[in-house]
Amino acid sequence: MALKKEGLAEKLQREHEAEVKKIEKLIDDKLARDYTGRPISVTLETYPHEKVRQELTRRYKEAGWTIEFKDDQRDGPFITLQ
Repeated sequence: MALKKEGLAEKLQREHEAEVKKIEKLIDDKLARDYTGRPISVTLETYPHEKVRQELTRRYKEAGWTIEFKDDQRDGPFITLQ
C-alpha cells in the first residue's frame, strides 16, 4: 500500500515535535542543574533532523539563548548554549 503524502507529512511532523519536546526537556534539565553563566554543552544520542534543529533554535533564541548544534567524530552530537 502506497503511503499518502498528507499522511506521511503529518506522521513526520508528529515525530519531529516529539523529538523537539524530548531534546527541549534534556536541555532545560541540564540548564536548571548545571548552568553557571558560562556556555554549556548538552550531549545528544543522535544528530537531530533539520526541522527539529530549526524549531529548537527558534525557541531558545526567543528565550534569549544562542544555540549551536555540533557533531564531532570523537564526542558525537551535542548542543552548545550560551
